[in-house]
Amino acid sequence: LQLSLIQSKKQENSVRINELIQMQGDLGASLKEKLAETEQLKKDREAYAVLVNGLRDQEAKLNREIREREKRSKELEKSIRNAIANSNRTPNRPQAANGFVPGNLPWPVKNGYISERFGLHRHTDFKNVSTVNNGVNIICENSSSVYPVFEGVVSAIIQVPGMQTTVLIKHGNYYSVYANLSAASCNQGEKVTPSSIIGQVGKNQDNVTELHFEIWKGTTKLNPQSWIRKG
Repeated sequence: LQLSLIQSKKQENSVRINELIQMQGDLGASLKEKLAETEQLKKDREAYAVLVNGLRDQEAKLNREIREREKRSKELEKSIRNAIANSNRTPNRPQAANGFVPGNLPWPVKNGYISERFGLHRHTDFKNVSTVNNGVNIICENSSSVYPVFEGVVSAIIQVPGMQTTVLIKHGNYYSVYANLSAASCNQGEKVTPSSIIGQVGKNQDNVTELHFEIWKGTTKLNPQSWIRKG
């Protein structure tokens, strides 16, 4: 009987030892998993920090570019207002003929598409970044010719750094603006029609052929997309 009890106790101890060994193995594996998780979390935090810093740098770069763009836009607007003021000092010309109405004007280029619309634009990724467009931007083929959207008189040829050459055409009470031309092929005071070539489209800051086009009524900026025919 005594021998039987001893053997039973040995068996219990052996089972307990095996359980303890299994528990030790499980704890070791769990510890390795925790260490691996900690290491991965550290790497994820480092990667996140790099991403955040990269986004901050990108946002700062965008803001610098936008400030430069705003500077060019304000300089162009100032030049346009001065040219309109000078134009108004000259003897009055006939009002714009019938036909200068919304939706009825041809495009200033033969082929192209609007890359940026009129008005305020908020960046899709950076909520603190926004731009304002006084007209529309039209991407077109290299060296595209530019045509007046209505008959009129070349009121001014303006040079703005970063915007290349700008042609301002007077149509009675209205004005059309053609900016970022690589060259102008018209002269101030010249009468032009929609078949006249007034210049060629130049490259923008991203080396893309892009025309900046505006329409004004007096000193009020209008949305050009409401005036040109739907393409």
